[in-house]
Amino acid sequence: MPGSKTTPFILPNQLPVMVLDRCYLLPGGVQPLYIFEERYRQMVNHALSTQRMFCLGDRKRNGEIRPITTASVIATSVLGADGTSQLVLHGIQRVRITGWAQEEPFLIATIEPFETLQGPEDQIAELSRQTMGLLDHFDIPEITENLALLQQLLKTRNDPEFICDMVTSLAVVRSSARRAVLEEPELLRRFEILLTELNRSAEG
Repeated sequence: MPGSKTTPFILPNQLPVMVLDRCYLLPGGVQPLYIFEERYRQMVNHALSTQRMFCLGDRKRNGEIRPITTASVIATSVLGADGTSQLVLHGIQRVRITGWAQEEPFLIATIEPFETLQGPEDQIAELSRQTMGLLDHFDIPEITENLALLQQLLKTRNDPEFICDMVTSLAVVRSSARRAVLEEPELLRRFEILLTELNRSAEG
């Protein structure tokens, strides 16, 4: 299961960016991708020959790419006979785009870590417990068979930030809410957004 252990890595100061509208990958989450555009074929080849990493970006209405994203690693890559690829991307760490090192043939951004503001431990622990409690009554069709394993993993890690990101990745459907959790620097507020979404879904 993604995120079941932490793999040490060195965050590079530059990463390619693939622009996909309203696609928000959080740390610990996974995203399957079908790569067919020539520029992104080149980008994937570049990533595979370097750190196996890139980011997913989304544009604002004015055309600018949103600055907060997730440094992600290519977990699997299957090259087709026609040159297309099937990838599974695994989110690793929130980052902030600070500029652009390359625009053609594909984007390469300069990046820095996007730090999480942890907040009061007692409040964070309580919201984490509420989130875990809701999982006992939450229907996530995609992971029904693995729900017990997920719950055990979250309890074993006992890491509120990890819990918030993993549950958001698996249970939050609305892209605007996923983006809100991704871009929010305060962990307390991320949990509030997540719990609002879980309660909304539970109510129907």
